[in-house]
Amino acid sequence: MFLITISTFGPLSKTKAETVKVKNITSQQVTSIVLQPTEKNGVRSIVQHNILIAEHSTIEEICTALNQANVEDENYMKNFAEAGSIKFNLKDNSSFSIGLKRKGQAIRIDVNSSGESGWHYTVLSANRINNILDRVTK
Repeated sequence: MFLITISTFGPLSKTKAETVKVKNITSQQVTSIVLQPTEKNGVRSIVQHNILIAEHSTIEEICTALNQANVEDENYMKNFAEAGSIKFNLKDNSSFSIGLKRKGQAIRIDVNSSGESGWHYTVLSANRINNILDRVTK
């Protein structure tokens, strides 16, 4: 009964809307993006400190990579090498974050209610983000 309630009326009822928000993000909505270190203890972080991305072309690349991301099974990339999060600062003064995991060239995006944590909505594969990460973290 609990699962039906949270899936129908509770936080998990937002799964489709949250997935659409991430997959349909456009660079016109975004003022800046912040790559953030992982909050999880004992996990290697993709970045060691916040990295601000304000260059429109890079924002557009990241948004396009998310537009082309595929919804994956929950077991996609359970074992990962690094983690972090991406915070999107939007022109309407709101923001949202997504979790980020990397293993080799593969990128897993966790769409959760609070970046790396919170209510879990879905998993996306967005491997095109890997090249962008390599470029902006050097």
